[in-house]
Amino acid sequence: MKQTHFVIILLTLVGFSCSSPQKSFEKGNYEKAFNGALSDLDKRNNPRQNKTLLNKAYQEILYQNDRDNYKLLRTGYVEDLEKVYSNNLDIIDKYHDAKRYLNPTFDSIATEFTARTQRIKEDIAFSYWDQGNILMEMYNTSGDKFKAQDANYHFSKALDYDIQYTSIDSMLDVSFAAGVIHVLVETNVWDLNYSWRVDNTFRNLINLSRGFNQVHYENMISIADCRIDVSFNNVEIFENRTTQQEEYSKEIQDGYTTEVDSSGNINRILKYKRITAQVTKETTTWTYTWRVRSTVRQATPFCSMSNGNFEERGEIVNIDYQIDGDTRAVPEEYQNVRIFNKSSEEEQLLHRMIDNIYDDFVRYYFR
Repeated sequence: MKQTHFVIILLTLVGFSCSSPQKSFEKGNYEKAFNGALSDLDKRNNPRQNKTLLNKAYQEILYQNDRDNYKLLRTGYVEDLEKVYSNNLDIIDKYHDAKRYLNPTFDSIATEFTARTQRIKEDIAFSYWDQGNILMEMYNTSGDKFKAQDANYHFSKALDYDIQYTSIDSMLDVSFAAGVIHVLVETNVWDLNYSWRVDNTFRNLINLSRGFNQVHYENMISIADCRIDVSFNNVEIFENRTTQQEEYSKEIQDGYTTEVDSSGNINRILKYKRITAQVTKETTTWTYTWRVRSTVRQATPFCSMSNGNFEERGEIVNIDYQIDGDTRAVPEEYQNVRIFNKSSEEEQLLHRMIDNIYDDFVRYYFR
C-alpha cells in the first residue's frame, strides 16, 4: 500500500513538473512560460525563480515578434501590416501586465515599441485612405458602383485606425451613396378585391434595405438598378364534393304499461322502442391556387437578381349533414354543427396566402 502511494505522489509531481513554466520555456513555448510565470508570481510561488523566467520569456517573445514581423513587412500588403500592428499590441499588453516584475531595461524598449506601433497604425490608416481615393477615382471614371463600395470599405478601415483627416466623414458619405444599388418592386394584381392587401403587405419591403441595397416599393424613381414586376394571376379555385351515408338506430324508452300481480299490487312496466335515422354527409373542398411571377429588368450591370415563380395553395373544407328519420338516433356531433361562412373563410385563407407569398419572395431576393 505504501509503495502504491509513493508511485501516485511521484506521478503527480512529474505531471506538475512537465506543465511548469520552466518546462514550457525549455520546449520553446515562451508564451505559455510567460503566462505561467506571471501567474505563479501573482500567487507568490518561487518569486525569484519565476521573475528570472518571466524576463527571459519576455525577451524571447520580443525576438520572436521581430522575426515574425520582418517576414510580414516584406510582403508590402496592408493586411500583413495589420498583423504586425496586432502583434505589437500584444507585446505592449504583456509589458503592462508584467511591468511590476520586469527588468527596468524593458521600460525604454516598451516606450520605443509603443511609438513604433503608433507609426504603423498611421501607415495602415494612410494606406486604406489612399486606396479608397484611388477606387473613388475609378468610380468617377467608370461609374462602377462596386468600386465605390470597395472605396467605402477602405475609408471605413482608415477610420477604424483613427485617421485624423477632416474629409474622412464626407468621403464615407459620398462613397456610400455612390455604391448604393436601388431595387424597385412593383405589384400587379388581377383580382382587385385583394389588390389593397397585396399592396399593404409588399410595402414592408422598404424595411429590408440593408447596407448598399436600397429597396423601394411602388416609387417612381429613375435611378433603379433592378426593377422587379410582381404579377399575381387570378386565383384558381377547384371544387370537389363527396357524399357518404350512414345508418343509425337506437332503443329508447316509450312510456310504460301497468299490470296487477297475484297480491293485487299494481306495477309499472317500462316500454321501449327502436328508432332509426339516416345521415347524409356531404363534404365540399375548395382548393385555391395562386400563381405569382416576378420579372426582373436589369437596368444596370449592378443588378444580379433573376426572375422568379411562386405558388401558394390552400383549401377550405365544409361538411353538411342531412338527417332523415328520428334525430334522436343520431350522435350529437352531427347535430351541433357550426355555422359556415364561406366568404369569411375565403378572405382569411387568401390573406394567409398573400403573407406566405410575400415570405417566399423575401427569401428568394433578400435573404
